[in-house]
Amino acid sequence: MCLNVSQTINQFQKIEYMLKVSGPKPITVTWFLNDVKLKSSKNRKVTFSATSGEAKMQVSEADAEDHGEYKVVISNPGGEITQTAFVTVVCKYCTPVCRSTKNLV
Repeated sequence: MCLNVSQTINQFQKIEYMLKVSGPKPITVTWFLNDVKLKSSKNRKVTFSATSGEAKMQVSEADAEDHGEYKVVISNPGGEITQTAFVTVVCKYCTPVCRSTKNLV
């Protein structure tokens, strides 16, 4: 799916974005969720193959913390391209995730 496509999914569904990247090398691909750099983990896989030019970000079972703005930054000696998409995770059994750094009184 092209990253410019926002989507609404249910809790535990898969989130997947794939892009084909080409251009002068070296190419770097960096994924973000709500401006936090993503790394591969138990539930998330972030990959880029310089050989095939395929960049992927997959979440195997979406939950509340997977809700938000996904962004990919692709750069090479010629410049930088950014694409974004918003993913809404509809949670039936989610524990609320607080992203605020302000203290509540």
